[in-house]
Amino acid sequence: MSYRRSNGFTPGPKISALGFTLIELIVLLCILGILTGVFITKFSFGPSRLLAARVKMINDIRYAQSLAANRGGRYGVEFVPASKKYSLYVNTTLTKIKDPANPGSDFVVDYATAKEYLGVNLVSANFGGSTRLEFDWRGIPYSGSGSALLVEGTIVIQNSSGSYTIKVTPQTGRVSYQ
Repeated sequence: MSYRRSNGFTPGPKISALGFTLIELIVLLCILGILTGVFITKFSFGPSRLLAARVKMINDIRYAQSLAANRGGRYGVEFVPASKKYSLYVNTTLTKIKDPANPGSDFVVDYATAKEYLGVNLVSANFGGSTRLEFDWRGIPYSGSGSALLVEGTIVIQNSSGSYTIKVTPQTGRVSYQ
């Protein structure tokens, strides 16, 4: 036997039983937050950081070459693998170029402190036995000892996801990577 109310509706569950309670929603959000935190910490940003470091280094080398060709003089890049950093200079390593992105600062890229390159390591730099690369007013590359590059100069950067070798070609100063 079924009962009907006078308004034509049959008795059923209360409206609050049809949806979620506030407590259930809070528990669900907490679980989703924990799962999101676990997955984000497992996700590796290593490949993108290494790629960003490679692109920046190549552009910085080209920038030093461009300054030498446009302003005259000897512009260079000093690599310091032990400190995981490099800097741009004019004429001597004591005269640092100002960073165009931050005019009040010297142009220094420090992998040990830069958050965007966290985990990237400057492994080595070799330009005819020197860790310095210089360009003359024609854009021709020289080693830090002052002699023109006779063999390809190399810089190696790496992190847990891989490594890149950046190469500077003698005579032309063409910068490439492998």
